[in-house]
Amino acid sequence: MLRRLYKILSLIILFSFSVSSVPNWDCDEDGVLDNLNDFQNNGSITSIVLDASGSNLGSPGDLLASFVNGEQRGVAGATQIPFGPNAGQYSFLMLSYSNAASGEIMSFKFYDNELDIVYELVEIYEFVSDMTEGNVVSPDVLTVSEESSDACLDCDGNDCASVACDDVDEDDICDNEDDCVGSYDACGVCNGDDSSCVDCAGVPLGMSFIDNCGQCVLPGLECVQDCAGTWGGSAVEDECGICDGDGIVDGACDCDGNILDDCGVCAGDGSSCSCDLGYALNPLWSEGDVSYNQCIPEDFVFYNSLNFGGVLFSEVTLNNIPLESEDWVGAFNDNICVGAKKWDVNECLGGICSINLNGLDSSGLTNGYLEQGDAPTFKIFDASTLTYIDATPSEDIYYSNFMSPLLDTLEGCTFFDECGVCAGPGSIYEC
Repeated sequence: MLRRLYKILSLIILFSFSVSSVPNWDCDEDGVLDNLNDFQNNGSITSIVLDASGSNLGSPGDLLASFVNGEQRGVAGATQIPFGPNAGQYSFLMLSYSNAASGEIMSFKFYDNELDIVYELVEIYEFVSDMTEGNVVSPDVLTVSEESSDACLDCDGNDCASVACDDVDEDDICDNEDDCVGSYDACGVCNGDDSSCVDCAGVPLGMSFIDNCGQCVLPGLECVQDCAGTWGGSAVEDECGICDGDGIVDGACDCDGNILDDCGVCAGDGSSCSCDLGYALNPLWSEGDVSYNQCIPEDFVFYNSLNFGGVLFSEVTLNNIPLESEDWVGAFNDNICVGAKKWDVNECLGGICSINLNGLDSSGLTNGYLEQGDAPTFKIFDASTLTYIDATPSEDIYYSNFMSPLLDTLEGCTFFDECGVCAGPGSIYEC
């Protein structure tokens, strides 16, 4: 944790020195020893560096390094103290490293960036693992003694004592080694004006380009070819797959010019909606619709209404015999059919079927249909003989919207015997 803390603190140090003269104590400029991973132990010293008169020598760009027998063991850059009795002065927060837990003697050197001089320091310390000497409020004091006579190399391997080079653009790179004396523009051109990499919209490194229609556009907005191969053209394929075609001609139902037959089938022969003798095409039916029968007894044609009710019958008979599954029941208002149903009890819930009673609405298709209080009448269509027979409910009912009474019977009769009995045996016995 101590090593991590010092590394983070050291990253805020500002370096402003001439590369050709700075000693090679921190070539990766991260504020800690470059080869720290070669050591197992570390300890910290927070210090200030004074001259012989007691004046603080620290300033931006200065470096402090620790050594054991000439081998560098630590480094720190000058950091301004933000608070406390030494606020505004510069201190050095240094981690030193060793593979010994204790016993090694550390000496120190100080690099003065402004004077470009390396000094020896008076003080020495015994290294002890995890040592913590000084802090920013009460730092240890190190004192310069004399200019160092040891050989000094910079990070480029040059002698630290070499004459400082020219650096016109002040980028810490000697002009004779600088790839660009000045600055690069947005296009990467030294001292350029950003013009060498503008797009068609004048934006440096922009994405706009000239499309096939000659327009300067961003990707995704470029013009496209129409079906005729014209860039930016307006021709499209019609519903028949013909480029710039007219589509299906008026009156036709497909691209081949066919027309609808009487059943509404394109290119049909009219057979799909033909009905047997006695039946007519149901106006409520449409191709593929299984909700309605395609054909309906001719006298039972009706239209649905927005106003409707219904009636259920427990049993419907003809000549005292339940209706066959192909027979129908129709409801009437006077002589106008207002509802009809094919009476197949196997298709009805619990064998009890119902028939809709449609009332008058504003559609124009229901003129003469039931109104409030009207009494509907009923007929049975005998599919075996194609005949219509009047039928009598077990009780009279009167129309109202959404009515749904359940009646016991609806009876139809084709003949009565001498005794007035429907389909009776006649006068074999006295009436």
